[in-house]
Amino acid sequence: MRPEEDDISTLLKVIAACEVIGGGAALAKTVPDLGPLLRGTATPVALAGAGYFLALLVLSVVAGLLLWRMHGLGLPLSALVQALQVPYFFLPPWAYHMDLGLYYLVMLDLPSLFVSIAMRIGRFESVLGSGETRRTIIGINLFALGMLVALLRAMAHERRLRSLGPRERVALAWTTPVPMRTRVWRSAWRTLAVLAVLVGLPFLAAWLNKLV
Repeated sequence: MRPEEDDISTLLKVIAACEVIGGGAALAKTVPDLGPLLRGTATPVALAGAGYFLALLVLSVVAGLLLWRMHGLGLPLSALVQALQVPYFFLPPWAYHMDLGLYYLVMLDLPSLFVSIAMRIGRFESVLGSGETRRTIIGINLFALGMLVALLRAMAHERRLRSLGPRERVALAWTTPVPMRTRVWRSAWRTLAVLAVLVGLPFLAAWLNKLV
């Protein structure tokens, strides 16, 4: 395995661990609550939301395990799990939000254009159907979006490798790898860039809110 491919593999292992741990912990927390929900007077929308969330949790664990083992279905299933966690909106009477323990939400309140940011780790939320607020809010989960981008890039990399012929594969294997020092510096700069975005966004949101 080339060093660049090893970097991709390490990142995918991290995403897989997040999916297995997040989905498993949410299952352990959610399953005991299903009994009272089924015995109660839950609405069809609430039951559909609970079923959808439960299916997403199972899918997250399965996708994470397949991704950890580098199974062919691991990448597309994990991309689906992350894609379902990206959107966040309250558009009365409809609402949608899914979170498996990691989210960094950037939200826009309409029509006031007020920007707000929320970050939580270890909290599981499921909102599907009718929301509890009459406010109109749209947003995205940056954590899930970042993982989704990484998974899509890995899928593109896999497709590119499969499209190579025998000669191209041999030539790729003999190309000079990127030096370790360069790889470390690249990783450090990317990490700093991500941290700068996560830290700087609240200040940017506060500045934008003053303008409106």
